[in-house]
Amino acid sequence: MNDDPSADLLAEVMAIERQIAGKLAADRHESAQWLERTRREIEQAKLTEIAALEASAARDEEAAGKAAQEKAAAILQQAQATADRLTALSDAQLAPLVRQRIASIAPGGTP
Repeated sequence: MNDDPSADLLAEVMAIERQIAGKLAADRHESAQWLERTRREIEQAKLTEIAALEASAARDEEAAGKAAQEKAAAILQQAQATADRLTALSDAQLAPLVRQRIASIAPGGTP
């Protein structure tokens, strides 16, 4: 050691400053690593959520298509049943119905 107390104090202060600077550098490095890990985790979570949303949308689209097909099939079935009933009518049964429909759409006709 040096006999000069101020030189000893200065050396001690400089040593402490080096320790603090080293600790700050280590903390910065650790923070940067944590930030990078967190960014990757967030990106992965985002990609996972996008994939889940896309899969959900595809399922919803498929379900909507199936529901539309079922509704269209029901409408066609009902139309076919109506056509079958009308086909089964005789001309004598059909004539008054045709006259009634024509009267409802003719100018001055009654519904």
